[in-house]
Formats: sequence, structure tokens, C-alpha cells
Amino acid sequence: VESEDAIVLSANGTTVTIAKTGGAGKAGFVTSIKQGEKELLASPMVPSFYRAMTDNDAFSTYTGGWGIVEPVRNAAYENCAINAQNTELKSIDISKEEKFVKVIADIQVNMMPAIPVRLEYIFYGNGDLEVNYRADVGNIKEAYLPEVGMRMELVPGLENMTWLGREGETYWDRQAGSNVQLNTSTVDEQYFPYIRPQETGN
Repeated sequence: VESEDAIVLSANGTTVTIAKTGGAGKAGFVTSIKQGEKELLASPMVPSFYRAMTDNDAFSTYTGGWGIVEPVRNAAYENCAINAQNTELKSIDISKEEKFVKVIADIQVNMMPAIPVRLEYIFYGNGDLEVNYRADVGNIKEAYLPEVGMRMELVPGLENMTWLGREGETYWDRQAGSNVQLNTSTVDEQYFPYIRPQETGN
């Protein structure tokens, strides 16, 4: 169902809402996922270009050795966390195929310089939602870009998780230590109390 404000997709007890209005941080993004009457999202599913620096980041061409350089870190936070919240929906289109509905949203993330993002939502008849994500970061040459990904905050109480991939913390320098497999865990089990706060879990 499409209206002036949103595209609402429903199948097999799952309802997904993609906003068309609402301004920065909403328009063009999934703002609601319901299983029956239960809302699963605590905030919209949005692009993410920032994360906490890790020990791996501390040793890099930006630091010249161990130790975080504050100007680099502060500039990355300002541009990739604060400026990146200023998003603008450029276009949104919906098409119906035999086995799924596809929604394509073109969004501009107003960082310095601006980054064009294309989000492709594919909603299947069994209620599954596939999200494909493409960001053109070619204009960012000198600036430090901590990550290119998506951020999705779920409502409290969703504790159990299952994923196909590597087990544990497997950055590029540790990925050979774990096989690709089907894993199960809990949110609480993903936390590790590092001395210096940083990313933790898979």
C-alpha cells in the first residue's frame, strides 16, 4: 500500500513501513517492522559511517603508531556521526514482481563531501525483507571513514541471535581463527569489558 507519507508492505504476518516523508533520518528508510502487532524497531534503519575506534584503528597511517590522534578522531566523529544524520530523500520508486516487491530509495547523506546512497528493499511473500545498500564514497579521499554499514536499533527484550558467518570477534587479523558456520548467541554474551572502550562482539 502506497500513500503520500509511506509505503507499507505486508505478508505472512510481517508489516514493513518505509517512510516517504519525515525529513532527515526518516524519509527513505524503514521506520517500522511489525510481527503481528509487535513492533520490532526502536528507531529507523539508517546508514552508518561511524563507530568507536578500536585498538586496530590506533595503529595506522593516521596515527603513525600506537595511540589515538584526537584531531583525527574528533573530525571523524563530527563528519561521520553528526553530519551524517542530515539525510535527504532524492527519489523513491516501487515495483511489483511475481514473487516480491522492490522499493528503491536514492538518498543523499550530507557529510563533507556528500555521499549518495541507494537502498534497495526487497520484500518477499514469506515476510522476509532483504536490504541491499550501495554508497559512493569515492569523493572521500583524505578523510578517515570508520565504517560503511547500516544501523538498526531493536526494542528491548530481543535477546537471542542467530547468524551465518564467523564466530566471535573476527577482524581481518583474526578471521583465520574461525570457520564460517551457523552461530547462535545472546546480546549479553556479545559484550566484553575491554579496558579501553571499543567495539565488542561479532
